Amino acid sequence: MTIDNPLNWEIVYSGQHSRSPVEESIGRILIPGTFTQHIIRIYCTSSVAKSRWWLGGTLSQLLGNTFQPDFEASRWKIPLNQITLIRLPEVTTEYRLKFEPARWHKEVEIIIEKYVP
Repeated sequence: MTIDNPLNWEIVYSGQHSRSPVEESIGRILIPGTFTQHIIRIYCTSSVAKSRWWLGGTLSQLLGNTFQPDFEASRWKIPLNQITLIRLPEVTTEYRLKFEPARWHKEVEIIIEKYVP
């Protein structure tokens, strides 16, 4: 398995999120769809972040379906302005993702890619 080949990566989510003037934070972002690949990478950026901010947010692997309460299987801290490679635990064949930006961010951009061998 060669994860350094750019042809083996497929973008599954790309989105920009910002808080409204009345909200204190951006809030949780449920990534649309269900996923089956257990090797992903995520990139979180913010054009208005202060230079001392290192944390982009937290990524959670959710089990179950959209009609059940969220069951969090695993969680990772995602740094700001770095590509983070994650091997998700293979506890089920399908899962969902949730990203929670750090509360101080006014806007973030998130890109998630899956590894396709």
